[in-house]
Amino acid sequence: MSTLYWLFTVMLFAAFCILAIPFLQNSKSKFSSYLIMTVFLALFSMTAYQFSGNKIAIQQWLAEGKQHYQLQEKFIAMGGVDGIIARIQKKLETNPTDWQGWFIVGKLYLNKNNYAAALTALTKAHDLQPDNKEITNSYQLAVEKGNSHEK
Repeated sequence: MSTLYWLFTVMLFAAFCILAIPFLQNSKSKFSSYLIMTVFLALFSMTAYQFSGNKIAIQQWLAEGKQHYQLQEKFIAMGGVDGIIARIQKKLETNPTDWQGWFIVGKLYLNKNNYAAALTALTKAHDLQPDNKEITNSYQLAVEKGNSHEK
C-alpha cells in the first residue's frame, strides 16, 4: 500500500515538474504540449491507483484514523493522563477492591515514570489478583525501575 502512495506521489510530482519546464525556459509556445503531458501523467497516476489501490483498506484506515482522533480529543478533554488518574482514583475510593482500576493507575504512573506511585498501585492490584501474569510483570517492572531510579 505504501508503495502505491509513494508511486502516486512521485508521478504527481513529475507531472507538475513537466508543467514547470516551459516557465523555466521562458518558452510559452510549448506550454500546451507540456500541459497535455502533465494532465496525461496526472490522470494516468490516478487511474492506476484507482485500479490497483485497496479501497477497503483505505476506508478502514480513514475510519480508524477518525476514531483515533476522537479518542484523542476525549483524552484531552478528560485532562490527559493526570485527569484520568484522578478519575480512576476517585472511583477507587468507593471501590478499593477494583484490581483493574489499581492496575490501570499503576500502568499510567509507570508511563509517567512515577515509580513510587506505580509501585503502590500495582502492589494493591497484585495483592487483589496475585495470579494475573500481566499485573505481576508490571509489578516487577515497577520494582526494577524504582530500584534503578533510586541508585
